Amino acid sequence: MHKIIACLKEVFPDCDPATITPDTRLGDVPGWDSMNSINFLMELEAVFSVSLSNATFTAKQQVSDVAELLRGKGIEL
Repeated sequence: MHKIIACLKEVFPDCDPATITPDTRLGDVPGWDSMNSINFLMELEAVFSVSLSNATFTAKQQVSDVAELLRGKGIEL
């Protein structure tokens, strides 16, 4: 989960990693908008060396959903 939080911090500098939990809603991350969600998707792809579908990604609502998506790609968190 630390790598996901690090990706959030990279894209959303106002994000306080100490406040991010698996239940954190992505839309509640300071600075979250449609453009930055794409930036977050690209950061995840770069860090985890995976390809993620934008349509699948945008359906994710919480940090735990992102973790589940990555685990489905064979990534161990």
